[in-house]
Amino acid sequence: MGKQTLVDKLVIEVKRIAAELGLHPVNLTKSQFLRHTQDFTEWDLRKVGGLGSLVKSHIPYTQKDLEAIQDHKNKHAYISKLEKQVGNIEAFKTKLITALSRTIRKQKIDAKPLSDEATLKYLKSLKLDKKSQDSCRSLCTIWSDQHFGMNIDKDEMADVNEFNWVVGARRLGMLCEQIATYKIEKRNVHKELVIFLLGDNIAGVIHDQEGSAIDLITYQLAGTTSYYVQALHYLKAFFPKIRVICQPGNHGRVMHKASKDRAMSKKFDSFENIVFNALSHVFAKDDKVSISTTKAPYCSVNVQEHRVFATHGDTVFETGNPGKTVAIAKIEEKVNKINAEQMAQGKKPFEMFCTGHVHHPLFTHVGSGVKIVINGCLIGNDPYALSVGIQSSQPVQVLWETTRQYVQGDVRSIYVADADDKAKYEKIIHPYQYELSAEE
Repeated sequence: MGKQTLVDKLVIEVKRIAAELGLHPVNLTKSQFLRHTQDFTEWDLRKVGGLGSLVKSHIPYTQKDLEAIQDHKNKHAYISKLEKQVGNIEAFKTKLITALSRTIRKQKIDAKPLSDEATLKYLKSLKLDKKSQDSCRSLCTIWSDQHFGMNIDKDEMADVNEFNWVVGARRLGMLCEQIATYKIEKRNVHKELVIFLLGDNIAGVIHDQEGSAIDLITYQLAGTTSYYVQALHYLKAFFPKIRVICQPGNHGRVMHKASKDRAMSKKFDSFENIVFNALSHVFAKDDKVSISTTKAPYCSVNVQEHRVFATHGDTVFETGNPGKTVAIAKIEEKVNKINAEQMAQGKKPFEMFCTGHVHHPLFTHVGSGVKIVINGCLIGNDPYALSVGIQSSQPVQVLWETTRQYVQGDVRSIYVADADDKAKYEKIIHPYQYELSAEE
């Protein structure tokens, strides 16, 4: 017989004492055990994980109603979950009411409305404090997954969503208005507006290549170019400079290539780059607007001395769908791999990664502190998504502020579906009516 271990000796002792007391070992308490043993101490029990663990592992009680026990556990877990949810809601309501009451009592609001003329006059009256830490900021936004040229029938969607050139114009108009008025009281310290135009800006011709759901590619390009020209003309009245950073998506890809599912080579050969190129010509002589494109499937952008990695999100830097799961560890692995290569080349690592593609917005960060910004969509839910059980996909585009200290400061998600029934936004973006030239 081999040498007895401490566990073996304790098991024998537990059985002996339990028999003396007329108990099953599972009912033996630690105090009873220690009173009736001469050879072992509490420290010996701790070495093997405690009396309860020892008995459960080596002298299990077999006469259990396992079904009843599990049913009890399930009910207890469910009740605990409900109590926690209700408790959190009640605690939040109490804290929210208290905080709002305290804040509102301190507020002094001048309710005088400002006309556009008065707003511009106010902005000109502000003076830049160059010594202040707030003296230099950039306002950043991602415009992606807008899918102009897609027509979604409201009846087919059971009133969940509708999209066409009119709805798209109103949503883009609201987005522009929100950007123009965001922190307008700080506009004197906003150095620039940076628009990350990150692909899937058109519907493309990658699925249904004919029929009323998808407009001809000529109309898609003409209408989308018209919308962005109008948007930039509107926004440049509110900002000293606008930078537009362009990356094509997967919907804008041309379909004559061998790889039809994704553009894995020469991704810049895209219908969307035709829109970007047109914008660069429209604003070529405009000192306030610059349009930047690249042949690479991502671009490096400096914003307030921070390096930002920007791509559509279907290649190079894929995050997975945050509408289903967010694999932070996998995202961090990709971030670290890219940044390691950057540092090996003697470059600063990226502090932020911007993407779209998955139609679900997310602001987060990985362990190293690198920020991850994923944009939503402008189009909202479509018939394909509805048919596979997705009942809602909120049309939303993201906006944030970058300062010298923080690559990502205050953020806002702009829910543009609120504009669907508001014709006033057509004054900002005039709906496309299938014109082939601006003179029509």
